[in-house]
Amino acid sequence: MSGEDFSYYLQDKPGVFIFLGISNEEKGSHYPHHNPNFDVDEARLHQGAALHSLIALNYLKA
Repeated sequence: MSGEDFSYYLQDKPGVFIFLGISNEEKGSHYPHHNPNFDVDEARLHQGAALHSLIALNYLKA
C-alpha cells in the first residue's frame, strides 16, 4: 500500500494517478522512493513516455 496526497487534487480537478514499474532487482534499482539508494531503471522510462503520449493523443481526439 502507498500513502499519497494526490487524492486531494482529484477532489478539485479530474485526473489519474499511475504507478509505473521502474524497478529492476538485477540492476539494483529496487529500492522505494525517498530511499537514499533509490535508482531508476532508465531502460523502463520509454514506457512512461509512451503512456503519457498516448494519454495526450486520446485527450486531443476526444
